[in-house]
Amino acid sequence: RTYTAFGDNQVLPDVGRPGSAPEGMYTQKSRHVMMQEMSMSAVETQYDKAKKRGPMVTMDAEGTAYGGSGPSTARARFADESDEELELPDNLERDPMEGMGPRRRNTLADKLLKARLAVSKTTTMQKKVLGAGRKTVTQWQSEGAESLPLGCLFEEEEDTPPMRVRAEVVFGFHAHNSEVIVGKHLAEAFLLLDIPYPDEEILADALQRKFQGRNSLDREDFVSVVVAYQDTVATQLEKVFRQISGYVDNIDSNKVVNLLEEAGVPLMPGVKQELALQLSAEQKDKVNFHEFKNIYEDIISRASLTVGEHGRISDLFEATEDWDGTIGAEDLSRILSWNEAFVSVAGENAIQRIVEITARRAASGRLSLNFRGWMAEYKNQKSLDGFGAEVAEPVENLDLDSVRFTGSAVLVAARFLHYCIADGLVATMQKVGSKGKSMSLQKILAVVEEVGFLGATVESLEHFIGVCRFEPQRVYDFDQIYTLIFRFCNADGFTDSEEKDLTDLFRKFDDDGSGTLEASEVGPVIRWLGYQPTQYRVYSFAEDVGLNENSAIDLIQFRKMVSNYYRLSLRRVKEAFKQGYLPGSEDKRRIVVGDLGQLLTMVGYEITHAEVTKVIDSLGGPDDPLDFLTFKKLEINHRKHVRKTMEENGGVSNAEYNKYQSYFHHNKDGEGHITQKAMRNLLGKLFPSNSLDRSRHVRIAQLVKEADVDGNKVFDFEEFVWLMNRVTEVMDRDSLVKGLMLRKQLGYTSAEVKHFKELYQMSDEDMSGYIDFEELCKLFLMILPLDGEGIRELSARFRQVCSMETGELDFWEFLTFMRSVQRDNWRNITGVLGRRTALRNS
Repeated sequence: RTYTAFGDNQVLPDVGRPGSAPEGMYTQKSRHVMMQEMSMSAVETQYDKAKKRGPMVTMDAEGTAYGGSGPSTARARFADESDEELELPDNLERDPMEGMGPRRRNTLADKLLKARLAVSKTTTMQKKVLGAGRKTVTQWQSEGAESLPLGCLFEEEEDTPPMRVRAEVVFGFHAHNSEVIVGKHLAEAFLLLDIPYPDEEILADALQRKFQGRNSLDREDFVSVVVAYQDTVATQLEKVFRQISGYVDNIDSNKVVNLLEEAGVPLMPGVKQELALQLSAEQKDKVNFHEFKNIYEDIISRASLTVGEHGRISDLFEATEDWDGTIGAEDLSRILSWNEAFVSVAGENAIQRIVEITARRAASGRLSLNFRGWMAEYKNQKSLDGFGAEVAEPVENLDLDSVRFTGSAVLVAARFLHYCIADGLVATMQKVGSKGKSMSLQKILAVVEEVGFLGATVESLEHFIGVCRFEPQRVYDFDQIYTLIFRFCNADGFTDSEEKDLTDLFRKFDDDGSGTLEASEVGPVIRWLGYQPTQYRVYSFAEDVGLNENSAIDLIQFRKMVSNYYRLSLRRVKEAFKQGYLPGSEDKRRIVVGDLGQLLTMVGYEITHAEVTKVIDSLGGPDDPLDFLTFKKLEINHRKHVRKTMEENGGVSNAEYNKYQSYFHHNKDGEGHITQKAMRNLLGKLFPSNSLDRSRHVRIAQLVKEADVDGNKVFDFEEFVWLMNRVTEVMDRDSLVKGLMLRKQLGYTSAEVKHFKELYQMSDEDMSGYIDFEELCKLFLMILPLDGEGIRELSARFRQVCSMETGELDFWEFLTFMRSVQRDNWRNITGVLGRRTALRNS
């Protein structure tokens, strides 16, 4: 087959990885989809627009590129060897541009013109273009490829054309009005030459020295700049190699990292170890200059990321990219926001700032790996060049929502994020007492806790040391520390066995096999993890992680959700150990083993006296001091104990089992059973709100029928426990959904609900989910001055909202109560809360 290209952005190579294609280029997959959906009239439109577009280039399957020009060859051909036109699929009925306005029509037309209209069928090899490394024309042909990347035209091992020839071809492809504009346009041309991140200093020097800073380059100027840039880079690399090698032809492989750092490559932590393993696997003790240059170019091409991180970011990009091979700012933010805790080390609003800087630099063609200028801009919020000098804003009134990011921009943004995280990690290490860039494992644990993974233990870090293939040692250097924490965070802190356990639990609750869980299942899942949260604690967590009543949680989101629950459940306990005493402690005495029961309650457990006593006795005595690390080990063991007892007790903990025993004992008849009538009365007392919810009432009635397994119309203890467990699950699910929906019904934002949660928890310190009138008065006295009359008015409002059975407000009733006093602006509370919020924000 023969493929013809035309215009200034011609039919260009298939590109399967970020960093290999300029803005506007397609992946093979997206082009194939376009071919299936584009009508012939749309294709004709593109041919018509191409008639005035200058030189043409045709590439055949043998990799030969040859030219033609003028309107007579402006129409692209889909032809086989007999020159017969290739028919498009019969299912193309509608012009995709039909009904579009002129502006959008022209934009789409330009984008289609940039597409590479190749064969209509997609082969496996076509999808792998540049994805598995660079290949020559011969290699592509031997593997059955039907389309070829432009780069392979220049990659024949025995006859590689010089850079001058390559630059001539790229200029023919890329020039506008026979010129290349300095800036973004020039950067795109360099990208086509496999130079995705040109060094700003070298390029600026070449432009200034040869062209006195001109803004556009003709063919000869462009070729001169490219050749001068390549020669300067090669000269500098060779100079570095000769100096470190002692002017011999080979250098020890263990010095390659030093060479790369001396050459100015900002290696991501982890590349050093990857490179050592790679050279060891290849049994290379020595490296010559040509091999070093190949290593240098390979690392630069992936923005100096590790192989694993480059693959991860590339996969995310390919899963997100639009049909023109780019993504928007929101998608870039999502790709970079892969782990909230670890990314937060880079600083406040780090992702937003990095996206903005990347947009400005991409718009002005400054996507270099010289991060000195990036970091100065990041910290000072100014647009700077590679030397720290302030430059003019490259784009007037930059609209971030309209900016599109190519794969190479995404990669360099990810690399700069790691650069910022490394900078923040050094500060975190100093915060925990490190005086240098090496630490013991115990100190690394303190850093991991500062990052946010409060449940981490020495044992879990030792697991990830094995994952990183490090030898256990007394202290670890910064490269190892960063890699270890990165791998730990990337796995959300879970070891392989814990990961398998979570996957099994996810499948247990994914009844329909959809691969997702509903938001209402969060409570039951957390219970099966071994925790015993109140309904309010589950709701509070759901609000914290941004769930709503329609959320669908996949396995990856589930893992992150569980990790977040571990972190949030330990947060208040960690704060108590940090200050040295328990909340509400009048004498502020140090925390001791005897406080274990209260600490476990703060985490969210319902623990029996017998369970607490057993643990305290095993530790020696109630007055012995207790530290956070020891508490974490006890908490993990207790959680495992709860899970084991739940399996033995039919899905309930010991505390719940004892409670159900008491209920059963007081309601059974003389024969040791509970009758249906007694069961209805008991459920009415325990769950009075059921009678007000018809749908829930019907569901619970159905559960009552299912619990009577033998159909004798009475319930033994085992049936009773099963029923109580299922009814509690129904209540938990409904309570969570009700809470998430109530925020919308009352018209509150997530930020406002968070503020009310903080107020509420000042009184409800154990997160039981209830406060009485006395606690409500204390809360309001922190907001408003109340006299006797004010307290009586507050009491009357309280009685209108609270549950008469309990005389307390749950959080949802509290929200309703707050909305009512705000709606009536009772005692100017709206103004008071507004000033409080403004002060809090400032």
